[in-house]
Amino acid sequence: MVTCSLDSKIVVVDVFTKTRFKEIDCGNKVVGIVWDPFDKYVACLRFDNTVMVWKVVSWELFATVCLNFPHMNTAEKYTSKREDRKIDWSPDFRYLLVPSLDDRVVPVVCALDRHHSFKVS
Repeated sequence: MVTCSLDSKIVVVDVFTKTRFKEIDCGNKVVGIVWDPFDKYVACLRFDNTVMVWKVVSWELFATVCLNFPHMNTAEKYTSKREDRKIDWSPDFRYLLVPSLDDRVVPVVCALDRHHSFKVS
């Protein structure tokens, strides 16, 4: 089992022994986490709209994708006050779906393709 919290930590728990197996510091608030249905990856969505993907076998960081809008620059950053944005898999489990960070635009979802190292599709 894997859990996350706003203290920037991801905790992996062995459900049989009820002990912490692994603890990962993400460096920013974690607002959503999802386990790959094929037991290959765990992905989290940080508060700054960065997606981090770990390989379950070794718990090494596999991919980090920063999802900011193309019109963003260092002077102007849109930040959502919402901490209820959730990350999830598409129904066919090919795409990792990430909601928009910007509350001022039409809701947008970014699809990260698992068959292309989670690059933006």
